[in-house]
Amino acid sequence: MNSFKEIDCYQPMIDGPLLGPPLVVLPWWCSPSGAISTPVLVWTLCWTLCICFLSISGKQRLQNSIFSDCCHWEGITCDKDGRVTHLLLPSKRLQGSVSHSLGNLTHLSHLNLSHNQLSGLLEAGLILSLSFLEILDLSYNLLSGEVPLFPPSSYIRIVDLSSNQFNGTIPSSFLQHAGNLSSLNVSKNHITGQMPSSICLYSSLVRVLDFSYNDFSGSIPLGLGTCSKLEVFHAGFNSLSGTLPSDIYNAQALEEISLPSNKLFGPISDRIVNLPSLTIQRYTLIS
Repeated sequence: MNSFKEIDCYQPMIDGPLLGPPLVVLPWWCSPSGAISTPVLVWTLCWTLCICFLSISGKQRLQNSIFSDCCHWEGITCDKDGRVTHLLLPSKRLQGSVSHSLGNLTHLSHLNLSHNQLSGLLEAGLILSLSFLEILDLSYNLLSGEVPLFPPSSYIRIVDLSSNQFNGTIPSSFLQHAGNLSSLNVSKNHITGQMPSSICLYSSLVRVLDFSYNDFSGSIPLGLGTCSKLEVFHAGFNSLSGTLPSDIYNAQALEEISLPSNKLFGPISDRIVNLPSLTIQRYTLIS
């Protein structure tokens, strides 16, 4: 595994665009020993500079440069043309903002930056430019602002934005082209408004929906009944009101329903017998 030296990443190592201002403390895994006693400030995340140029130029222009073999660095996978397809850096003590240069990785399919200390806003259009993205995991960071827009792509399968500080509402068009979506987790944020109701209209493969620990309000909208493969539905610890949607009893693959600490009321329908796989039920209904 390669190690970084204290270099000025602002200086271009090869032809190409420069990156942004100083953002990050050198992570522990960059040093030869796997840990450093004193944080070393760098101008920007050096591996981001590397993968940015890989995405733009491919391997040929990287020959004889400091970044010539960074496709072999921990957490980075490239295709045969030297374009980054996987960026997997969970639990690496990364700090600062998510670099806008990630938007240049237009062939990226797997992005996992979970369990770090990344903060600030995601730049508008950053995720939107990743049209081949299949798995996005930004969970357990300090990211804020509105939930990012997603590309009009059928590739996306797993989205995990949980345990951040995202706010605002989720538009009705959210993931409207995500025909292969199987899991969406936006729990433990500050998202407001009504829960999106049409996700399963766009994808018949949805198995997990987790909206818990937010500020969603209003009733649970109709639409869950179209989730023929839905196994887990969590929306507890919000401000939801009204009765359970009548079509929820059509989601016959349901195994877990968790809706505690809301303002729901009314009886549980006898149609709950239509959910033969249901084993975990958590809800408080006001009579």
